[in-house]
Amino acid sequence: MYNVLFVCIYYARMYLGDYMGKFSSMLKILSLLQTEDILTTNEIANYLNISQRNVKAYIETLREANIPIEGISGRSGGVYLSEDYYLSPPKLDKKEYEALLIAEDILTKENGFVYEGEYKTALSKIKWDMDVTAPRRGYLSSDADIYSQGSFDICDDSTVKNRLLYTRQAIKNRKRLQLLYYTPNKKELKRRDVDPYGIINRNFSWYLVGYCHLRSDIRIFKMIRIKELRVLEDTFEYPEDFSTEKYMENILDMIQGTEYDVKIKFFHPASTWVQERMWLPSQKITKSEDDSIIFEGKVKGLTDVKRWVMGYGRLAKVIEPKKLKDAILEEASYILQQYEEDDECE
Repeated sequence: MYNVLFVCIYYARMYLGDYMGKFSSMLKILSLLQTEDILTTNEIANYLNISQRNVKAYIETLREANIPIEGISGRSGGVYLSEDYYLSPPKLDKKEYEALLIAEDILTKENGFVYEGEYKTALSKIKWDMDVTAPRRGYLSSDADIYSQGSFDICDDSTVKNRLLYTRQAIKNRKRLQLLYYTPNKKELKRRDVDPYGIINRNFSWYLVGYCHLRSDIRIFKMIRIKELRVLEDTFEYPEDFSTEKYMENILDMIQGTEYDVKIKFFHPASTWVQERMWLPSQKITKSEDDSIIFEGKVKGLTDVKRWVMGYGRLAKVIEPKKLKDAILEEASYILQQYEEDDECE
């Protein structure tokens, strides 16, 4: 039997103070590896908010203690635990349990979370395992209350769940998918063979990103627009240079396109609203004395940016690029024309 206590006892005896966090981090790494098929050191580092260097060092220490952590090289590789290893999970601490309770209020069907029922039953099992008999808000103050609401896709929950289930299995097994997909702009249904690379949740909507053989390019497909989905026997090679996170970088919402440098002036109070959020990883905000701001950043595609800017009405003005300015002027002229036609009818 592999003995993780060797690691804990070794560090507990040899080090005190800040060093106690080392074996705590190693236990957390073990917990992650027991609940995931495979993880990269970068993913572990992000989960635990430590450096990749520390993750690698902790993994080596665990291996020295005979913990069977295996590794796969390559873009889609990572580290994982041998199937014959099992460590009894540690109890949740106060903050972790509180986070689960808060998530229970946010992850609801009203907010577009189709797995609300499964989440609640899973949480009830956790409470049972922890022998929690106190009120549901046992770790929160008695007057604590959380309310979350947002727009969400109108769809059959079971359909989306099936789409997600089969898509995840196809990604894991490197199986090609065949979709019957509806494109609203063209009002058409077409069959597409897609190599699935990843699943994205954006603004309470689910998306599939993958290589579309019909378009010979990487595309994003909204789950509720997939009318039929079939897992094929054909396999595919996951590209070593692809990352879903990297692909989505500098996309304001979901529509991909050519990369542009944008420069937009926001007037007060929109300037305050814009400053409160991280819209793009490349964004730069310059404040002015009149409480306006200049928003700059790199963005892939202008369609989402046009919608975003127009949503602020007269409180936003595009400076660059000219193509975006022209697109907004054209859209505004159509809007004006529609209202003028209504006036004529009256």
